[in-house]
Amino acid sequence: MRKLLRPRDYIVVTLGILGDTFEEIKDPFAIQEKGYKYLYGWVPERWQKHNFQRSVERMLKTGDIEKIITSGQPVIRLSSQGKDKWTREFPLFTLSLKPWDGWWRMVGFDIPNILKGKRESLREKIERLGMGRLQESLYITPFDFGIDLREFIESHGLSSFVDVFEARHTFGQDPRDLAWRVWQLEKLEERYEGLLSSVMNKDTLIRKERFQLQVKFEEIILDDPLLPKELLPRNWVGYKVYNLVLNR
Repeated sequence: MRKLLRPRDYIVVTLGILGDTFEEIKDPFAIQEKGYKYLYGWVPERWQKHNFQRSVERMLKTGDIEKIITSGQPVIRLSSQGKDKWTREFPLFTLSLKPWDGWWRMVGFDIPNILKGKRESLREKIERLGMGRLQESLYITPFDFGIDLREFIESHGLSSFVDVFEARHTFGQDPRDLAWRVWQLEKLEERYEGLLSSVMNKDTLIRKERFQLQVKFEEIILDDPLLPKELLPRNWVGYKVYNLVLNR
């Protein structure tokens, strides 16, 4: 799912994850205010504050975010337009909340070397959608990206080289075991466990530690395929980290 993210993308991801409950983002234009620092704390240090501030200003002008008054305090959140962009640009976050329908979507392709550039573009698109490689040039996902994939394939002139299937798992590996192997969830689990262990013995976190926790969490979650719970281990450590970060 990872791609080159701009400050705007981090704002969308942060507000999308936290939803309308993120009421601590107050007075975003006052750099010294607690709320602005809290929002900026989700963004990697390589993004300069003035670039980040311009992104906030631009998103307010374009209507992707809006400022409202809650309990007498200014608060920013995604507008309905911003939520649409959140759903469209980062679909896994909303799709993963729905029960799995039991169907696998499969994308297979055989694209000649003369179209190598388009082949790599397709691979990047597939990886951004969080699909896992079952075999060489054969990827699977539990999510229905049919419309998105069709538009991409047709716009790039790849219809003759790509096939998309839907299939039910009839026998072989347990779907959880298959997901564990295809998406290499062991590596993802280790990253989540490392983040969890770094804060579990602390009753409170200073502001800098909290910011670092949030940034590391976002770095991991952007590499997370966000599979539905039916395909994850029953005691998936990722859920513990979500709750820790979002509720601390």
